[in-house]
Amino acid sequence: IEPSLTITNTLAVTATLVPSLTPTVNNFVPQPTEPPPSPFPFVLRDNQVIYTANFANTAQCAWQGIGGQVFGADGSPLLNMRVHVFGQGVDLYTVTGSNTLYGYSGWEVPLNTALTSNSYIVELQTSEGTIVSPQITVTFVPDCTKNLALVSFSQTRSF
Repeated sequence: IEPSLTITNTLAVTATLVPSLTPTVNNFVPQPTEPPPSPFPFVLRDNQVIYTANFANTAQCAWQGIGGQVFGADGSPLLNMRVHVFGQGVDLYTVTGSNTLYGYSGWEVPLNTALTSNSYIVELQTSEGTIVSPQITVTFVPDCTKNLALVSFSQTRSF
């Protein structure tokens, strides 16, 4: 018997899993949300303080003040609401409807007999003194065409 030489190749394949460092894409799209409602039933009308030249009296540039109106949820003027203006040594109150040069529910608080760059806070209250609006900051610039700040409020819900 003659031996024969037989060569056999055996190939073993093993699989090794290697973690991928490829990032996954997150397709999250934030959805717009409504801002939370104001804790106050009144807000600054049109979200702005309007600065204009004094039209309410003849003092022209020798005067500085704040005036405005207050409107109900239906747009009608509201009377007998209390307006509080304070800051820079001032602490004054007036009521809506007391100065109809600004409209039926108009009000005004004179502040100075000269132009200043003072800042004041305006807030709306019920006739009993409950605060029903956020505090609005009014900052003047010493300019004759901007010595009257118009601050009006609109009702957004019942109180």
